[in-house]
Amino acid sequence: MEDLREQIRAQENALERIMRYIPGFSGYKDREQRRNADKIQRDYLAKLLEGERTRLQEVSLPLIRYGRLDDLNELDRAGSKLEKITDRIRHADYGYSGFFDSIKIGEQELDKLYEHDLTLISGVDSIKEAILAVNAAIEQNQELLSLTKSLEEKIDAFNDCIDEREKLVPGVS
Repeated sequence: MEDLREQIRAQENALERIMRYIPGFSGYKDREQRRNADKIQRDYLAKLLEGERTRLQEVSLPLIRYGRLDDLNELDRAGSKLEKITDRIRHADYGYSGFFDSIKIGEQELDKLYEHDLTLISGVDSIKEAILAVNAAIEQNQELLSLTKSLEEKIDAFNDCIDEREKLVPGVS
């Protein structure tokens, strides 16, 4: 995924480029662009997570046919965790504050949020690999307990990364 901050800035119109010469406007505009990049990136991440939750639901369907309801319950619990995490990402703080907000978030903090969010994508890949491993085990009618536990651990680790994101924004909880 390209650096969205650069893409957004490249799409400025002539008036926005001229307004950058107004004292104070440039910093305001940069923060607004970082906020937009943060939102786009979080929406993308939420979409990836939603896709993995859908994949998990599809993977779980054969368990009903096989009568493996205990395994199904375990995967449903993992799916619920994944849904909560998706909602956390989708509704996370934007990493931006306006001129008159009591909490000021600087450009460095916004950049840290953006970089942290980029690392979250590798967490989605880890969750995907765990779901694919569960799928392979189901297809071969193998035991799922250790794979389901591994999946939940990856989801929990991802949730911990989201907690770390919240610590990057001072004064926001």
